[in-house]
Parts: sequence; structure tokens; C-alpha cells
Amino acid sequence: MCRLFAITSKEPLSPMVAIEALNVMREGHDGSGVGLFLRGLSGPFEDMKDAPILSGIFSEAGLKRLDAFMMDVGFMTKYKISIKVPKTPPVGVPRRDVYLIRAYEYPEEWEGLSPEELRFRLLTTRLKLRAMGEEKEDMIVFSFWPDAIMIKEIGDPLAVARHLQLDRKELAAISALFKKRSFPKGETVIKEGSGGAAFYLIESGEAAVTIGGELRATLGPGDYFGEVALAMNIARTASVRAMTPAVVASCDKATFDEFLRPLFADDE
Repeated sequence: MCRLFAITSKEPLSPMVAIEALNVMREGHDGSGVGLFLRGLSGPFEDMKDAPILSGIFSEAGLKRLDAFMMDVGFMTKYKISIKVPKTPPVGVPRRDVYLIRAYEYPEEWEGLSPEELRFRLLTTRLKLRAMGEEKEDMIVFSFWPDAIMIKEIGDPLAVARHLQLDRKELAAISALFKKRSFPKGETVIKEGSGGAAFYLIESGEAAVTIGGELRATLGPGDYFGEVALAMNIARTASVRAMTPAVVASCDKATFDEFLRPLFADDE
């Protein structure tokens, strides 16, 4: 059973408000995980709206590699939250070293770049970090974007939230987004030519992208799809089918328009 809960508020709220609301809808939920997306950040991040924020999970070795890479590129840390959790996690939650949320100053050589070039370079940086993590299996990068924090973890949502101490003041935000959905092997997630109703981010499993019945790409954890139809208000340009049992984070079109469209839409 999929549980979707989104909050938009005029005043900053703790992520725990939405987590506890999700917990009320427990019946039928398999406790497979939780996805958290925050925009309109408050606290120390409120005065850093333009600063790119890195969110992810790191081993101690991965953290050292991250620091070396970012310093080499020219990123300097402005503020960080390092969530070091107890060595024994709740049942069903993997053991991790550090959950990291870090705001950076842009490299000096990036000054004066157009918004389009800044977006491209941030995306390129995130993809490079993701590749580094896949190579050594020492880091999982969820997001790298201004005024955005993403946290994901396997396990019961309320247990995960308490484990990560998500009630901390630094994580208060104006909006919070949570979503989770599972697809068995062979099930079609979106169909080419259909209306765009949701945006998806793969948490586990693999999916095949086809156009006109021809395989065009294979997607895995960390990949997303469905944004083209939503951002451009057009029919689905491709079909996506689960190649293995897959778990995805999803949001509907209304939520996408409210929270995520600015990440994909071109400047007017």
C-alpha cells in the first residue's frame, strides 16, 4: 500500500509532523522505507537560499573522499549537519556511519555563470559524486541543489525519523514531501502516450525505458523519470517497466508543480 503525504505551510514545520501523520495510516504498509524532501528551509539554512546543499549518506572513508573532491573543485563549506546515529539501528534499518547535510559556497570561478550553466554544473557534480560512491560503495548522494534537502532510508518511517532525530530545529521547513510505492517485476509504471500524473525516483530495483517498444535505457537506484511530461505538460514520451521488484518514491502532479517544477523548468 502506498502512503503519500505532503504539507505546505506558512510557518516552518518539523518533518516529524508529516512522519507522524503517515504513521496514522499504518494499515497495509510494509515498513519498507521513507523518502523526505524539504524546500523552503528555515533555521540556519534560511539565509542560504542560493547555496547548493548536499544531502547523502557516507561512510567515514567516503566523507574523506567527498571533502577532497569538493575542495579540489573549489566548494567551501558554509554550514553542515552531520547526523551520527547509534551503532545499533532500529530493526530493519541499515547500519550507517554519517547522514550528511552540507551547504556550500560556489567556487570562485563559477561567479557570473548563467542560471542554465549553474544548473548544468550542479547536476554534473552530483553525477560525479554518485559515480564515486558506486565505485567504492562509500557514499550515497541524494541531492545537490539550493534550498533543498533530501533524506531517504529503509525501514519503518517513524522508527527511521526517531533514529535520525528529524525533530531537530535545523530541519524545519515550509514544505515536506513523503512518498513510497512498490512495483513487482514486469509491471508497467508509466505508459508512453498516457497523461503525466506522477514523478518517480527509484530507490531500489531496476526499470527499463522503452520508446515505440524499443529499449532506450535501464534505470537503477537514484535515477528518476516522469519529469518531462509534468514539466512540459505533455503526454508521456516513453514507457517505463519494472525489470525487477522495484521501490520508488513518487509524488503527484500537483505536488510536483508546487515543489519540484523549479528544478526542471527553464527560466521564463
